[in-house]
Amino acid sequence: MPPNHPSVPPSVGEAKFNEAVALHRAGRLDEAAVLYHYVAKHFPSQPDPWRLLGLIGLQTGDAKVALDHFDKAIKADPADGRLRYDRGRALKAQNRLEAALAAYDKAVLLTPSLAEAWAERGAVLLTLGQPEGAEASYARALALAPEWAEAWSNRAAALRRLDRFEDALAAQERALALNPTPEARHNRSIALLDLDRAQEALADAQAALSARPDFADAWINHGATLRRLGRLPEALASQDRALALAPRSDEAHYNRALALQDLKRLDESVAALDQAIFLNPAAIDPPMTRAVSLLMNGDFAQGWPAYEARWKRPGLRRIVRRWARPQWTGAQSLEGRTLLVHAEQGLGDTIHFCRYAALAARRGARVILEVQPPLVGLMRTLEGPAQVIARGDPLPAFDLQAPLLSLPLAFGTAPETIPADIPYLQADPAKSADWAQRLGPEAGPRVGLVWRGNPDQENDRNRSLPLAVMAAHLPQGLDYVSLQQDLADADRPALHAAGIRHFGADLLDFADTAALTQQMDVVVSVCTAGAHLAGALGKDVRILLANQGVCWRWLTERRDSPWYPTATLYRQDVSNDWASVLNTLARDLAQIS
Repeated sequence: MPPNHPSVPPSVGEAKFNEAVALHRAGRLDEAAVLYHYVAKHFPSQPDPWRLLGLIGLQTGDAKVALDHFDKAIKADPADGRLRYDRGRALKAQNRLEAALAAYDKAVLLTPSLAEAWAERGAVLLTLGQPEGAEASYARALALAPEWAEAWSNRAAALRRLDRFEDALAAQERALALNPTPEARHNRSIALLDLDRAQEALADAQAALSARPDFADAWINHGATLRRLGRLPEALASQDRALALAPRSDEAHYNRALALQDLKRLDESVAALDQAIFLNPAAIDPPMTRAVSLLMNGDFAQGWPAYEARWKRPGLRRIVRRWARPQWTGAQSLEGRTLLVHAEQGLGDTIHFCRYAALAARRGARVILEVQPPLVGLMRTLEGPAQVIARGDPLPAFDLQAPLLSLPLAFGTAPETIPADIPYLQADPAKSADWAQRLGPEAGPRVGLVWRGNPDQENDRNRSLPLAVMAAHLPQGLDYVSLQQDLADADRPALHAAGIRHFGADLLDFADTAALTQQMDVVVSVCTAGAHLAGALGKDVRILLANQGVCWRWLTERRDSPWYPTATLYRQDVSNDWASVLNTLARDLAQIS
């Protein structure tokens, strides 16, 4: 012990301290605190009483008092990294995350061997949206404590945020091997679902729930896994079980809303999303999902304003630019002004919404349209823009700017006022003539086929299908042409077996694809850019729609589209069931032969 107060011998202080520790271990916190205060008063340069008083503060939920005691301990011993770690815990408990991170940084600087500080540093970095730093901190913690199951599990969470899903699964399996708890099995289920190994994920989720039926988070994941498998009523039931256990879980309300959206119970989906947002106003996904439910339900008045929430999502947030000119909202006059309209999402979205550039031009604007490079040639056939430029090229001067998918809001588009003057895009005549010659005389009606979209799109597992599945249902007597640019190796055998002509290497951009599409009598496409291109060209297009994750623009139940008057929609009634959709399509195609 340090030098004692003149009236208290060191032996008395040590005895009081040991008695306090015994009381603390026995859970008699108030009595322990009295004795700690006694020792701290008489031995103020001794950090341990102050530290243990701080730990009692954390145990009793008084983080502010805990922080004060930890600061007094640090004053007594400023070189002890453990005390900085404790300070970080008190700050974290107050949600003062930046200050907590600074405390953990100091802790590992003073005591680099403190595994707990590295792990807590990782947790704060992950919460602050810095998964790379979090993963590195967990790696340091595990180098010091390689048998720490919880740290392996937390490292897996950081790896998931980095989209390193295989590494995340390996880390989670290490955690499960070290400590096979229901929590660890639940976490492995999540890692498996990230890898689209849904059946294995379901087995782990069920095992976690068998061991712990009151595990609300596991019910949420169980429902999410069932939804991935297309078992929607069961998915909804699992989310209801989660909410019975944790009625204030915003995550359960959100996942319930997703299942309701897939079931086309859209009013209920919006209500569930409202509850999720109420419980967690900072959550990123529920507002956007709410907008999708509103738009899918045809409620454009509420849906377009709600759709502005998309800018908070990571995928779009990464492309947000700081503009020197204000956004056009529909309120400002466009007469005599230059408006930059810029693409923001996928190629299909640009083809779909570029029609609004013509509307802006009719209001007197000089429109500059900035699009993805593969679309530049095609977009130069669009009426309205004075200039079309590729994203990444230098921008000319402009007065106002607008993201492409904010224009329906600016124009106040309602279901009955959708601009649908078809066609609004054209195929280049010279390219069309070249394709007509190359294809030769028609042996029968020509049908263009698009069966896959961008594999990186979040719903691609549902919207795309193997060519072999499509080809097995195509009627005889028609001349089938692939409109795909890229061809997966798995699709090559079906392409050749069905005698489908493929020109992918010659489709250098969408102007080439448009010219080839123009030669088709009918286009059959899944929900991807090829469907939008055919619709914008005014072609007879048959669009195949999955039951789950269907894009809001197709609304519900309708077989027609107010966006594309020449489109016919073929919808799955049951998730993953393409056979019934393709059988109906085959009967319809047989009528044109």
